[in-house]
Amino acid sequence: MNPAPRLSMVRTTAANILRENEAVTKAAEAFGIQNNIATTQTISVHGWERQIPEVNGVYTALLGMQKEGHQKVAALIGELESTVDGRRKGELRREINTKSKTLEQARVVLNALIDKRAESTKAIAPTLKAPAEKAVEPKAPAKKKVTPAQVKKAASMRTTTRKYGRRDAFERMSFKEVQQAAKKRNFSAQGSKETIINRILEKGD
Repeated sequence: MNPAPRLSMVRTTAANILRENEAVTKAAEAFGIQNNIATTQTISVHGWERQIPEVNGVYTALLGMQKEGHQKVAALIGELESTVDGRRKGELRREINTKSKTLEQARVVLNALIDKRAESTKAIAPTLKAPAEKAVEPKAPAKKKVTPAQVKKAASMRTTTRKYGRRDAFERMSFKEVQQAAKKRNFSAQGSKETIINRILEKGD
């Protein structure tokens, strides 16, 4: 009777699973030899070469064993149902039970390897980074279209501002200085200070 598969729950690796279930591993290696599946690999330990189970090869062999084993059991069950010989029926029942137990042991080890492969795939799965948000450059404010009327108004305001600025300058002058400023510009210096200033500002330089 084959021992039940042993599966350690602490830090179990795929190699440990095969090492702890030597009977199932040996059966997979034998199946591999019959079906040209490489189930072992050679390693060097302290200068000595030794053969150890090759996990992927044993995994493939176990899959093949399950498929072929179930087909054989199904065929034996079919023969059992059609056989009338009591002795043959007994032989078929024993053979079916033996093969079913072997299949069950192989199934437990195979499932453990499948779980281990899933863990390995999850461990090396790349972490997807969220796409970096592209910085949105602030749009330059749209230039307002300036109408000819606005240009004329702005020019008028500049003229008015300049005019009042000059008036302040003249008003700070004495009456005699204002007269001299008018004469310098070939304007009449007759009249009051306010009149002369208005004359200068209206006629310009």
